[in-house]
Amino acid sequence: MQPTGQVPLVGLASQLPFFKRLLNWAGVKMHSEAREQYKSMVSPFTETDSLTPEQLANQADLLGDLNHGYAHAVGANRFPKLEKQVAAEHIAELACRGPFSAREAEQAGLIDGTRFKREIVQELMPKTSDDEEMTESTKRWKTLAHYAQLSERTLQKTLSKDQVVKVGVVYLLGGISQMSGPNSVSAALQGLKEAAADPDIKAVVLRIDSGGGDVVASETLWDAVRRMRQEHKKPIVASFGNAAASGAYYVASAADAIFANESTITGSIGVAALRPTVTQTLLDRLQMHIQTIFTGSTAHSSLQVLDEAQKQRMARHIDETYADFLGKVREGRGISDAALRQLAGGRVWTGLAAWTECDGPNAQVNKLLAPFKAGASPVPLTNWTTETSTNESGIDVVRIVPEANIDAPDVELEETQKAALSADLKLDYGRGLIDAIGGLWDASMYATALTLQAEVEELQQKFGISEEAATALLRPGCARVGAGENTALSADLRLVRFPADRPFWQRLQHYDVRTEPNLASRLALLAAQPLLAFWHAYAAPTSLSELVEELGQRMPDASATSRIQAEYPFRTHYL
Repeated sequence: MQPTGQVPLVGLASQLPFFKRLLNWAGVKMHSEAREQYKSMVSPFTETDSLTPEQLANQADLLGDLNHGYAHAVGANRFPKLEKQVAAEHIAELACRGPFSAREAEQAGLIDGTRFKREIVQELMPKTSDDEEMTESTKRWKTLAHYAQLSERTLQKTLSKDQVVKVGVVYLLGGISQMSGPNSVSAALQGLKEAAADPDIKAVVLRIDSGGGDVVASETLWDAVRRMRQEHKKPIVASFGNAAASGAYYVASAADAIFANESTITGSIGVAALRPTVTQTLLDRLQMHIQTIFTGSTAHSSLQVLDEAQKQRMARHIDETYADFLGKVREGRGISDAALRQLAGGRVWTGLAAWTECDGPNAQVNKLLAPFKAGASPVPLTNWTTETSTNESGIDVVRIVPEANIDAPDVELEETQKAALSADLKLDYGRGLIDAIGGLWDASMYATALTLQAEVEELQQKFGISEEAATALLRPGCARVGAGENTALSADLRLVRFPADRPFWQRLQHYDVRTEPNLASRLALLAAQPLLAFWHAYAAPTSLSELVEELGQRMPDASATSRIQAEYPFRTHYL
C-alpha cells in the first residue's frame, strides 16, 4: 500500500431512510400491499422510524452473516497460522476500531508493507542475461488476456470437436424491467435465443446479479429459461453473483440447478406494491389545481384515493401474484408448500444460509452435485441479535451482535411444541433454495456434466449398454483420467458469451437485410459510405448487400471465450 493510504476495515452497515412523515407533510398518501411479513420494500414509505420486528431480525441475520463471512475470509488469508474462528474474531475486533492508516494496518498485520507502485514495478521487472536492468524501450508487459488469446488460437488448431464442450453464458444484470439496454431483459432474452439456436452450444449458464424487479419481465425470462430446458433440451444452470433476489430468484427457479456464492444475497420470495395518492395539500403547496376526467375506473390515477373495493382488488392481485411465485418455486425446486412458507414471505438470505437451511437429511441431491457438496467447507453460521441505542445526534443506531449461547431450561416441552418440532423435522425441502455453493466456473462445470450425462443416457438407450460402457464410448477424442471405477472423461470446457458482441460490419449486415431498415441502419450506411466506396473499388462486389456480407466475413468475431478442463463423472471437486 502507498504510505499515505488507508485500510477502511469498519465492518458492514445499512442505512434506511423512512419517508412516512415527509410524505404526510407533503400531502402524499401511500397505500401498500406486501406478501409477507419479511418483505421490507414498502416499509420506508409505511413505517415511521423503524422496520418491523420481523424485518429488523431478518436484516440482522443478513448483515451478521455477511460480516461473519467477510471476517472469516480476511482472517484466513491474513492470519493463516491461527485457527479460523480465532482469526475471524480478531478481524471482527479490528473492524470495531477501524479505519487504519497504512502504518497502523502494517502493525496490525492487515498489509505486508508500504510501497509506491514504481518501486513494486522495479522489483518485479525481470533482469537481462547480463544482469543489467531492462531499459524503458525493452520493457514489455503482457496481460493475462494476451496469453489467453495465444492459448485459444493454439487450441482451435489442435483440439477436435469431440474434445470441446461449449457452454453459453448469458448475463442478467441490474433491475429486471422492460427497458432496453445492453444488460436488459431483452438482451438476456436475445442471448438465450442465440444460445438455444447455436448447435455448438451444449449447455447454458445464466449469470444473475439482480435484486429483482418487474413481475411481467421476470415471468418472461422464467418462460425463456423453462423453454431452454423443455423445448431445446439444453441444460441451463443459474449462477448467482452479488445478488439474485425476488424477481431474479423467480427467473432462476426454472433452471436445472442454482449455484450461489456464500455471500450472495438471495431469496426475498415475496411480492410488494405501492400506490401513492397525491392530495390537494401538495397541489396547494405547488400553487396548482388539477381537473381529472374519467370514462372508467380511477384505480390507476395517483390523484384519486382508492376506495375499499379497489383496495380489495389490489390485495387480490398481489395474492394471486404471490401464489404464482410460490407455485413456480415449488414446481422448479420441489419444495413442499409447508417448507416453502417458512423460506418465503419476503425473507432475505445469504447464499450460505439458504444452502444450509435446506441441506437436511431429506434434501434431494443429484449425484453429479455430490462432489460440490462434499468438497465445500462453508463458514459456520451464527445467530444474531440487535442492540438499539440513540447517538448524540438523536439518530437511532442498531448494532448487530452474536446472540449469547444461553442453555435452555430443562423442562418438558408442551405437546403442541413437540408436534411443531416433529412437523418441522419432516418438512420436505426438495432441492432447497440453491443446489451448491460455487461461482461461474463451478456452474459451468456442472452444466458440462449435465450435458455429458445426457449424452451417456442417449448412448445407453440407443445400444442398451451400461453407464460405464456408454461413458467409455462417449467422445472418443477425449482423454481418460484415472483407472477402474474412478475413470473419468476429460473434456475442454469453453465459455461463449451471448448475445454475441458482433463487430460493426456484422451489425451493419444485419441491418441491411431487414425489410424496413431503421434509423440506426440508415445512419450507419450513410457514415460508412466513403469506406464502402473504397472497398467496392478494391473487392468489386456486384451489389451493396454482397459488399456488406463480404465485410462481415472478413472481420473477426468479437465473441469472448474462456476455457477450463472439466471431467465426467466428477471424482473430487473442491470449492
